Amino acid sequence: MTALKKSGNAALDFLTQVSIAQSRTAQIEQMNLLSDHELAERFQINRDQIVTYVFRDKMY
Repeated sequence: MTALKKSGNAALDFLTQVSIAQSRTAQIEQMNLLSDHELAERFQINRDQIVTYVFRDKMY
């Protein structure tokens, strides 16, 4: 029973990570649609900093 529970937890963890990655990808795509001026005004970043901004909680 324990092995089955561990497998279920691993599958749930995997699906959670996939969901988070898709969400971040959508955020990157939305930010790429903004103009350089909008990025600077809303987020105080340049276009080349979008990915770093979206993943800032994982990088530091």
